[in-house]
Amino acid sequence: MNEWKRFLLVFLVIGALLLSGVEKMSQSREAVLTKKDIDQMMTSLSNWGRWGKKDELGALNLLTASKRREAAALVREGVSISLAHNAIKVKEENSEPFDHRMVETGTQANSESSSDIY
Repeated sequence: MNEWKRFLLVFLVIGALLLSGVEKMSQSREAVLTKKDIDQMMTSLSNWGRWGKKDELGALNLLTASKRREAAALVREGVSISLAHNAIKVKEENSEPFDHRMVETGTQANSESSSDIY
């Protein structure tokens, strides 16, 4: 079999696999979840108590040194991407503007703390 026919055969097989996967996905999207389904998932997928009664980390316990090394090994470029953005200071259609107010300044003689609201 020449290279072109082999390529075409592989392309058709991959296409058929992708189409069958898309069909299965579209069928599963049509499924309707009931309250019973949701309640069952809340129980079966819960991590509550998984690491003991006094645990405060929860699923962060899964981020072991080994997992961090595994993640670091995936890095291919040392590119830093900022997630910072300018604060929205005017009211927009679906959001309130950024606000910062001092609630307690701590400057009074009997003050023990200060606090603010963002």
